[in-house]
Amino acid sequence: MRIAWNNCFSIKDADIVLFGVPDSSGSMYKGSAQAPNDIRQASMKWETGCYSNGEEFYFLPQSALNGKMKKKVFDAGNILREDLPKFTESVSKAKKLLGMIGGDHYLTFEAIKGLAKKHKQLSLVCFDAHLDFVSSERKFYGSVLTELRKKKLVNFKKSSVIGARAFTAEELVNAKKAGLKIVSMNELKEKSPKKVLSAVKRRLGKKVYLSIDIDCVEPAFAPGVSDPIPGGLTPAELFFMARSFVDKKLVGFDVMEVNPLEDFKDLTTHLAAKLIAELIA
Repeated sequence: MRIAWNNCFSIKDADIVLFGVPDSSGSMYKGSAQAPNDIRQASMKWETGCYSNGEEFYFLPQSALNGKMKKKVFDAGNILREDLPKFTESVSKAKKLLGMIGGDHYLTFEAIKGLAKKHKQLSLVCFDAHLDFVSSERKFYGSVLTELRKKKLVNFKKSSVIGARAFTAEELVNAKKAGLKIVSMNELKEKSPKKVLSAVKRRLGKKVYLSIDIDCVEPAFAPGVSDPIPGGLTPAELFFMARSFVDKKLVGFDVMEVNPLEDFKDLTTHLAAKLIAELIA
């Protein structure tokens, strides 16, 4: 099964290359490995339909009100975790925008390893309830930012985490040392999303990777996550802010940590499918 917006049949012909990584092998939480295929299935349920006269209609993203999506999208299917860096490197060299559907969030590190062959010192914009910046425990799984910092794959002084509301004292220290900007939910509510975006964008370098852990969203709207934290973004806030980073600087994005085993009436898989639609449109 390919995602509903697949409209070409090779990486060569595509503007955007989507792919799934159905893997949560290192995580204590199981279920996110099921997400790529479930999100594809969700996309099929509402993307198109037919009127009684047979005329086709499209349920369009908010960012594509003038008609069908104009970009060429190729869904390359599912990629094995061990093949991920080589795959993202090849897509990057082909000068295509890549979009990863996870899978657990640690896979972002593997994807950026491949991208970094072409794009040095990327700026990272991450939407996440957590900071993922534990470094004191060597075997601690899931500290994406720790691994990115160790390998010097991201320029943290030009990077930001948006929507954070669950972190340890150590993670705050690590973030401060690295120069990472943290936009907490408190700050986001005190200021407007527009002001927050302006501050984040002033920090960005020449090339940007956008990573979205779906637990950045309020669990009432996205219950299908492994570690739900109350007090998150609304879907509309996420759509508005995430879309704003889709420009010439963007080299890749991902939507991670949907856990269908924890979902309710497919709310989270549908949210993820809609988010991907907004980004590719």
